Amino acid sequence: MNTAVNSRALFRAASSTGRAAGSRRILPIDAARGLVMLFSCLAHFAWWIHEVYPDIGATLSGIGMVATPTFLMLSGAMVGMLCATASQNGMDLRSQLFNRGLFLLTVGHFLIALSEAHLTGQFWRTMRGVTVVDSIGICTLTAAFFTTELANRDLCVRIARIGALVLGLAWLANVLWTPSTPAAQMLQNVLIGGNLNRLEFSGHTPLLQYLAIYSIGLPLGHFFASYVRREISLRAVAVRLATIGALLASVGVVLRLIRYLFENTAAFQNPAIELSFKVTEKIPPSPAYLLFFAGCGLMLIGTLFRIAESERSGSRAMLEWVAVIGRASLFVFVLQYFLFWTLPDLVNIHPGRFAAGLFIGNVLLVRLFAGVWGRVRGNRWMTFGIKLRGEPQPGG
Repeated sequence: MNTAVNSRALFRAASSTGRAAGSRRILPIDAARGLVMLFSCLAHFAWWIHEVYPDIGATLSGIGMVATPTFLMLSGAMVGMLCATASQNGMDLRSQLFNRGLFLLTVGHFLIALSEAHLTGQFWRTMRGVTVVDSIGICTLTAAFFTTELANRDLCVRIARIGALVLGLAWLANVLWTPSTPAAQMLQNVLIGGNLNRLEFSGHTPLLQYLAIYSIGLPLGHFFASYVRREISLRAVAVRLATIGALLASVGVVLRLIRYLFENTAAFQNPAIELSFKVTEKIPPSPAYLLFFAGCGLMLIGTLFRIAESERSGSRAMLEWVAVIGRASLFVFVLQYFLFWTLPDLVNIHPGRFAAGLFIGNVLLVRLFAGVWGRVRGNRWMTFGIKLRGEPQPGG
């Protein structure tokens, strides 16, 4: 998903390592966004085959879960990086962020609701749902009014710490808050993803938790900005991200092992304790889920930075192939809903022995359409052209 703005204006073409040839973008970041989109495709494919192949679907869905926290952190990181470097590049960042956030909350929301409507035949019901696109849209729209403040790295670090605290408090609310009225239950579903004692799917993403994960990405963006300014090397970025990611994921693994070892004890008959240690508890997101998959996401990004350091043509070609998807990530995110859910139902295709072929075919279609989208510069259409008053002009 393209998080906030086209960051092309940020970067001057420089060394061949880490920068996309012939452009001014950071290749491993684009590749990370593209790879996240492929994980999202895998998750949607898993949900499509789950009714026929429940075990395979559950496994593939679990693998695809790395997409959401990584997606949110990268979205916040892009905004943090843009704010950190806007003054040096004369960007009219406020208007760009405002327009992109508004686009996500309107056109993006509409298209995703449309793609899901065929499942129930109730378009207005899906329009009332809250998705990850809405969470990113809210954050991006809000960031438009605080670009100067978000250029301060220390402030972004404090915001990230508050975000981590919000994640903990939200999980306590998932455990302790048991609303009795329909209105209060709806509010709980939208804000934090529901209550652990009622494990039905709410149809909403947990808004507060997703805003918090996004905020944790803000200082990550300042870290990327240090690389842009050549204050830190490509290898140092890779090592730092891989180390932090490995630590977080290891804690998630430990929690999963504890759950495995003690799942038959009296304590783990309590849903609050049992689900807190469940790595695949996504909505609402458990502590184990957040630690493990956020850690995996950081390791993934670090690995791509490490690959970008390689001088092998095959490594760069692989990054370039995936980066094309990353540069069109919002377009791809919406497209894959239609390819993996809407289209098979419309043409009466059901999961069968050749389901893997459909997945591969759709991935190739995603890459093809992403390439076309990039060639026609489709991201420039994702705006309403609104100019905020008091916007500093480029070069000013």
